[in-house]
Amino acid sequence: ISAVLVQPVMQLQCDAFPQFSAVIWEHALLASRAAADHARTVTHEDGFAAQWLGLTQGLGAALVMRHLLDACAQQALAAPPRTLAADLLDSWTLPVASRIAAAWELPKAVHDALIRQSGSGLAASLRFARAAAAASLLCRHGQIGQVQALALLEQLDDTPPHALQWIWRRVHGRAVETLEGDEAERDVAQAG
Repeated sequence: ISAVLVQPVMQLQCDAFPQFSAVIWEHALLASRAAADHARTVTHEDGFAAQWLGLTQGLGAALVMRHLLDACAQQALAAPPRTLAADLLDSWTLPVASRIAAAWELPKAVHDALIRQSGSGLAASLRFARAAAAASLLCRHGQIGQVQALALLEQLDDTPPHALQWIWRRVHGRAVETLEGDEAERDVAQAG
């Protein structure tokens, strides 16, 4: 139900970034699932609160992009430079999401976890979830292989390998095609 309520707000029409709405929505859903699973199994936090984190950070990203596009339109710019958009999304997604959480009167733990300096278990679950969602999307779009994605995720936080594998299967799924080199990467990793 929460996801259905949030999705319409994330819709953006932009010629410069035509897939933004679809990608940010998919990232929010994947992050929501990963955050809930990570919170329940790794940090032993409230899975529902973690799920809200994934959705709220996605909404924060959509609002940052909407503001950027509006500012460009006022300046008669066709589109913002990609590096500027990426920098603003990186810098402002979580602060905007934190303001949304406060305005919606979400639990204080959700609001606190959206602040980058927070050292809570929910914040750790959100960091992992955002990375897992991004890795899954990169795999789905053929930019990296699953072996590379898992290697990157293994470097984050203190997620035990068995939990990481379980969460990855739930987030990424088995039926998703990735780079053809995955099998070769896996063979090299197992041999080394």
